Amino acid sequence: EEPPKQHAARTAAATEDTTPQQLVEAQRQLEQDAAAQNNGFVANQRVRYFFKATETWYDDAVIVGVHLDDGPDRPYYTIAYWRHDVIEGNDESAAHRVEKQTTPDRLERVAFDAEETWRILSRNNKKRKKSSSSHC
Repeated sequence: EEPPKQHAARTAAATEDTTPQQLVEAQRQLEQDAAAQNNGFVANQRVRYFFKATETWYDDAVIVGVHLDDGPDRPYYTIAYWRHDVIEGNDESAAHRVEKQTTPDRLERVAFDAEETWRILSRNNKKRKKSSSSHC
């Protein structure tokens, strides 16, 4: 479902010889290209997400999937973010990860942050390595 240019760049970026700085720079370039080409988003990009039901903005969302089923001019995205729910009868809150699909009109770009991007990329790389080693 990922456009061939993005997939090729991501595959090249995921080689063992690639440094963290190269991975982060490749992600930055993918984000810039997507914004310039069609005002779109790419996997692993940090975004703000507007949850319409509660009229709440989540500043820590991440694109985890790009879907072009409806055509390249009508993408939709799977995002992940942390929602904090207040525990009833308690002053504490519990955070849990939410994944959902959404459209570009509910997403906003955030300033690129190399450290946060590396945190996302390195976490996803660990998951990939773990899942590939379990298939041996």
